[in-house]
Amino acid sequence: MERSILIVFLALNLFAGSATAEDDATVREGPEFGVGARVGGYGFREVDGGTLSWDDCRMNGTGLFGTVDVGPHFFGEVSGDLYHSIGSSPDMDRVSFLPAAAVGVRLFAGKLITPHLQVGGGPEFTRIEMGGVATTKTLATGFMGVGGELNIKRFHFGTNLKVFSMGIPAHAHGTIAAHLEPEGSETAAHHEGAKMRYEVAAMGQFFVRYSF
Repeated sequence: MERSILIVFLALNLFAGSATAEDDATVREGPEFGVGARVGGYGFREVDGGTLSWDDCRMNGTGLFGTVDVGPHFFGEVSGDLYHSIGSSPDMDRVSFLPAAAVGVRLFAGKLITPHLQVGGGPEFTRIEMGGVATTKTLATGFMGVGGELNIKRFHFGTNLKVFSMGIPAHAHGTIAAHLEPEGSETAAHHEGAKMRYEVAAMGQFFVRYSF
């Protein structure tokens, strides 16, 4: 998914230099607010036998977000996304809620297509059931992202490609079907959760946003 999003994003930006947005999408004075919805998926970095993939602990989900544009280039965003595992690991079930805040900069303000850069982060509230061990944890996340929007009046259709630092259950590389590494005794594992480690994850999203 991430590769196809990047190809679409680059192709659209070939037309960004000379194209201009509709009148309603021109730069306005004062802050401009927007709301939107998005769908996407992510996977964790994994190196197996010298081959890099992003298929570890694959997750899909949807989210809602709000934006405020301050001036022609800078904007802030608050969001909430709900993600779930997609069955690539048969013995693991994971559900995560990701509230986040971000700041960013839009390039080519007032054009038909506006690329943007973002940095942000927030907590991850996650429940993982795997290997007979149920875990509920609150973890920290952080991300950097690049994306772009196609502006049609007050509607904005776009994509995001983000690189996260996120928590994942400690397991043997090559398969997440390995047993969890429990913290302490078996009883403690069920009450305190499994051992976690931080890893890099890649996320791709499609979204639509409406500006007021």
